[in-house]
Formats: sequence, structure tokens, C-alpha cells
Amino acid sequence: MRLKTRNKLMAGLGALAAAGLLAGCGGGVQPGDQSGSSSEGASSNGGEVTAWAVTGGVHEQLWNASFDWWNEEHPDEQFSVEMFANDAFKEKIRTAVGAGNAPTLIWGWAGGTLKEYVDNDKVVDITEGTKDVLERVIPSVADVGRIDDKVYAIPNAQSQPVILYYNQDLFDQVGLSVPTTWDELMDSIPVFKDAGIAPLSVAGQSKWPYLMYIQYLSDRIGGPEAFDAVLNGEEDAWSNPAFAEALTKIQDLVREGAFIDGYGSIAADANADQALLYTGRAAMLLQGSWVYSSMKADAPEMIESGAIGGTTFPSVEGGLGDPLNIVGNPSNYWSVSSTATAEQQKIATEYLNDIVFDEQYTDFLLEGGGVPPVLGLEDKLAESDDADFLTLAYSMVRDAPHFQLSWDQALPSEQAQELLTNLEKVFMLQSTPEEFVDAMNATLKSAISKIAAPGAADRRRTGPGFWLAVPAIVFFGVFALIPLVGVVFLSFTAWDGLSSPTFVGLENWPRILSQPLTHNAIWLSVKVVIASLLIQAPISLLLGVFMAGKQKYRAVLSVLFFLPLLFSSAAVAIAFKSLLDPNFGIGSALNLPFLNQDWLGDPNLALWVALFVIAWSFIPFHSLLYQAGARQIPIQLYEAARIDGANGWQQFWHITIPQLRYTIITSSTLILVGALTYFDLIFVLTQGGPGNATRILPLDMYLTGFRSFDMGGASVIGVILVVIGLAMSLGLNRATGAHRMESQMEGQ
Repeated sequence: MRLKTRNKLMAGLGALAAAGLLAGCGGGVQPGDQSGSSSEGASSNGGEVTAWAVTGGVHEQLWNASFDWWNEEHPDEQFSVEMFANDAFKEKIRTAVGAGNAPTLIWGWAGGTLKEYVDNDKVVDITEGTKDVLERVIPSVADVGRIDDKVYAIPNAQSQPVILYYNQDLFDQVGLSVPTTWDELMDSIPVFKDAGIAPLSVAGQSKWPYLMYIQYLSDRIGGPEAFDAVLNGEEDAWSNPAFAEALTKIQDLVREGAFIDGYGSIAADANADQALLYTGRAAMLLQGSWVYSSMKADAPEMIESGAIGGTTFPSVEGGLGDPLNIVGNPSNYWSVSSTATAEQQKIATEYLNDIVFDEQYTDFLLEGGGVPPVLGLEDKLAESDDADFLTLAYSMVRDAPHFQLSWDQALPSEQAQELLTNLEKVFMLQSTPEEFVDAMNATLKSAISKIAAPGAADRRRTGPGFWLAVPAIVFFGVFALIPLVGVVFLSFTAWDGLSSPTFVGLENWPRILSQPLTHNAIWLSVKVVIASLLIQAPISLLLGVFMAGKQKYRAVLSVLFFLPLLFSSAAVAIAFKSLLDPNFGIGSALNLPFLNQDWLGDPNLALWVALFVIAWSFIPFHSLLYQAGARQIPIQLYEAARIDGANGWQQFWHITIPQLRYTIITSSTLILVGALTYFDLIFVLTQGGPGNATRILPLDMYLTGFRSFDMGGASVIGVILVVIGLAMSLGLNRATGAHRMESQMEGQ
């Protein structure tokens, strides 16, 4: 299906303001364009109905195919679909829904996010229009889309239990059986390590794969009741001993070296964790059933030979949980946007009822290795080419006494983000289980207090003439001052991006300013500012002066130095991320031990790597400034100096440097202020990790606003960032006398 790319500004001053500062950092999140007025549904585009979903695996092919089937039969009721990577979608969809720019069909995992949509009237009740499809689906999976006995979401993909995948060839190589208990898993670690094989692969940079370990372990140890208490908002629910014990076992894995080297810099969206399994680098992988189709496409010979197998998570001796309990995603779900027109809602509901999980839809999913949550599939599964895997996954779903939705989807957004952040610290050995429990209890307490707070229920809401400067003033006012005023206003409100902002006074300020996360972000930003100046300024100065020479070879080198400016920051980050990958990067390819390190997964190295990449990207720009400045220095000054016997160094120090004074000031100001706005490069490179090792202020603002959906707190950080930037610029300007800049040329 043809994919359409769309653009539209977020509706409302608040959304514009929240995104304004981020856009200045290169990180604004823009919803897709949906033609039509917000009053009639921003997803309106005549008769066309829109849908957003996540890329990857058989489900992407399935959704595209199903919309094609519909479009062929309904030429006047067409669907258009856009696909996004997992992490990008999570950030994009909420902004779009909150701003009234949601697509007609909203893709999601249900859980806490769906409840927020329902509470804020962002999706519609589709109970009456979806009775046929609900009769086809396993009730436990369908019930996830119900809230208060009304259907707000329909499953649209395979059931996705988390499975322990294993490479049978590696187990045969070391003479071990696939572990069925936790003790057996721990005993296998030294055996694999002695054979030069990593016991476990995990995509740590994505963070959410970490959840699978704590979910299974806490369930096996304490049963589902432990997390149910968290979901119910019980005070100090995280103090249940099951969580601390599960976290202790996770850190036992880390200390024993169970995870592959560089796991903190491996991204799930790139399927690198899967590749480590089927290429024989790692023996096991705890991942969702959704990765089976990817492995089938990327390594069909491993699947066909039976070398890649799957089993349930090991039992824990003495645990209270049923070993048949599973975690993961019962399915993915479609909801219908309340901002769509009545006609669009009707079309979307008919598509759900008629197309989803009909025979053609189900067969397509089965052929791709997916497990549809459809009743009575046993015979079809037995006839499939993937009978073993499909039967395993289907029986896990069918027979599970409890199917726990992934915690980052089950919890409200602000708690989910804190969960991921604190869990990453546990995996990186930066936090103890006790510190994790305390941090999550504090997050839970904060969430409870917001619900109980008054008004919480209402949070659903002498030179040239002056005229020559008017266009610039207007431009500055519209695109700088108005968003800034909006951000200041939002800093005094509680806003989750869905409901309307609610004035809370100064409540956000002491909360944000007292957070260790904010202190860490400020300190990191200071380090980045200082390091950027110390690295970029002298190198840029020397390169610029060198390039100012008239020799032809210097002109050639100038072109080469200029090349990094031609690449986008995101492209540069992706390239360096691939080059520095400890398993598949240049160090591994060339067998260079020095380069073959976990550059981006080591908290002690990640920030310095980011600073190196930043310097590589921006030194050419500052070198050009110095080149231009050096070429304006009168040649007579150097001729006179040579007559007086000055050598090259003396000329550089006493002529070049003084004459470049204002260029130095300008370049240094740009470096200092620019260092406060680095965002996209670091975000793509490290996502603020490992732990919070690279979570500088702009990134902290973004994650707080668009991951935790705490727009009020993010706005506080934004105001702090603006104040620091202005103070630094003005301070530097005053300290250097740049505010009194005068020409250094005679007669001027």
C-alpha cells in the first residue's frame, strides 16, 4: 500500500509551546497531517480514513494487506496508513491524540494508555458495531479492550506472549539441555562463557526488553497479585518482597556476565538482539513471539532446521506464581478516534467488524508465523509449516491462568517511563533493588496524590529605520516569544497531553528542582558545555587558520573538513552507532580490540563518545568562521612582523589571535549556547542512556514531556534551559566586551 507522509502543526498554544523549545533542539514531535478542522475531526480527509501503526514483522504486512482488501471492495471509502518504528510511534501518537490530530484508527497496546484515552474522551465506544469480530476472538484477549463493560479497542494482531528462544546448536555444542528452572539457567552461564558464547542476548538500549525479566521473575516469585497491587494504586505496593527478589536475581545475571557484551547499546528496533541468537553469538533470547516472523525472514535456514526453538520462562523454586502464567501483549488493538467524523467512525467500525480476524485475515497471520487470538485454531496450527512454534505460542495463551500485559503499557505513562528508567539502572548496576523499590514507591505515591488533588478531576484540559526591523520582530515574536510565554504558562500547570492543562501554581517547580534526575541533567549539561568549548574551540581555531592559506592542497582539505556539515545529525548518529557496535561494528569486523568496546553501553564512556561525535559534526562549521576571519586580517601586519624578526608562532600569537578576537567570541558563544541544545544527535546515539549517563537537559525535557507525558514538568525544565542559555550568552558578551564590538580595521 502506498504510504502517505503528512504534516500539520499541533493545535493549541500549549502544544505549540511544548514543542517549540524541542524543535529548537532538533527534536520536535509533529503529528501527521490530517486535513479538516479539529471540530469535525482532525483525521478527516474527505472520505479517506487514516490509520497509524508500528512497523515490523508479519503484522505490518497484515495491516497493509487488510486495508488493501478493504480499499478494493470500497473505492469510495478508502483507508490510508502510516507506519512508524516502535519507539517513535509511542512518542508521536500521544501528541497527536492530545492535539486532536489523531488518525481515525489508533493503534495501541490497550492497558493504561487506553484508559487514559477513555477518561479523556479521545476514543469512542464501539460495542454495538463490533459484535461479530468479538465472537471470533479468545475472550481473555478481547476483554483487554473493555473498560466499564464497554468495548473501546479491538485486537488486531497475533497474541504475543514472551518466549525464551534458544539456539539448539549451541546447547548441543556445550552438552546442556534447555533450562526449565531458574537454577538450571544460572548453572548454564559459566558453561556457555567457557565456550566463548554469551548465555543471553538482550536489547538494553531499548529498555523495554528489560521488563520481560522483572515481569516473569516477580510473577514466578510472588504471583500476579504483586503487580495487581501496583495497578490498583495501593500505597507502597512496590515493597512486595517479590520485586526486590526478582531484581536481585537480575543483578545476579549481570554480575555473572550472563548478558552479551555491549547489551546496553543494542537496540531492539534494529533486530540486533535476534541476530545475536541466530548467528550463534548468544544461546538464549527472552523476547516476544513477534520476533519469530523476523527471524524467519532473516534466517530461514535456522528456522527450517529447527535450530531456533522456544519454551516457557523457567520456574522459580518456592515461588507462589503458576509456571503457566505468561507476560507480553495479549494482542495489539485498534481504537476509533472521537475526533473523526461520524462517517469515518462508521467506516472504521465496519472494517473492524468485517475484516479483522475473518478467515482470510487469520490465514495471512498464520502463514507469516503469527498466532491469532482466534477460537478453535488447533487443527489449522497443526497443518502449518510452523506448527511447533505456533502451537507453543497458542497453547501458552490458551492455557495461561494469567496473561500480564507488558508493564510499560499497563501502567499510566508517567509511571511507565520511571519504571523503565529505574529498571535500566538496575541492569547497569547503578542502582540497588532497594533503591528501585523506593523510587517506584515515590512515583506511585505521586500518582496517587495527583488523583486525589483538588481539581484533578477537571484535568481533561542608531542605525537603519525601525520599519526595517519589523519583519524580524514579528518573526521573533511568533516563533520565539509566543512559544516561550506558552512554556512559562505550562510550567504552572498539570498537563498530560490528553486532558486540558490545570493550573497548579508553583507545584511543578520544587518537584522538578528537587529531583536527582534534574540535578544530574544540569551537571551533565555543564560538563557538555565546558567540554564542547575546550574541545571544539582550539581545534576549530587551528583548522580555520590553517585552511585560510592560499595553497591548493589546503583548499582540497577545506572541502574534506566541510563534509560533516552535509550530513544530518540523525544520520551521523546512526552511522557512528553502527560503527561502534561491539558485536557488529568496525572493531569486530577488523578485529581491533581497542575499538571493540562497549562504547555506547558503558556509562563511563558514552558521554565522551557523544562529545566526540558532536565535535566531529560541528568543528567544520566553526573552522569556516575562523577561516573567513583569518582571511580578513591585513597581510601588511604579517609583513611588518617578519621585518621585525617575528617567527611563525609569534605572528600567530600576537597578530592572528588578537585579530580574531571577535570571531573567537562569536564562535565560543555559539559553542556554549549550542551545547545547551544538543538533542537529536544524543537521542539517536544513546537515548539518554545507559542509565542516565547522557540525559542532558534538552533530552531530560523531551523525555519528561513526551515519554512521561508530564508537560508541566517538562516546561519547568524548558524555562530553566532558556534562563541558563540567556545568562550564559549575556555573561559571555559582557565578560568579553563583545557588546561594545567595534571594527579593528583602521578608519572604521
